[in-house]
Amino acid sequence: MIKRAYIDLEVCSQSDDCSARQHCAKEAINFEDGKIYINQYCNGCGKCIKHCSNRAIKLV
Repeated sequence: MIKRAYIDLEVCSQSDDCSARQHCAKEAINFEDGKIYINQYCNGCGKCIKHCSNRAIKLV
């Protein structure tokens, strides 16, 4: 089973300038209508976890 990134929205700052989003090679982290989410293109590489300043992203 392939793991995918999950954002804990209670911990996430949900900012448009999210550094984890900027480092996602698959452009799987999106910000739309004031909300951040991970789309189906996430391949579970984990790069976003290293760049999340709030530690709101986990692989599940």
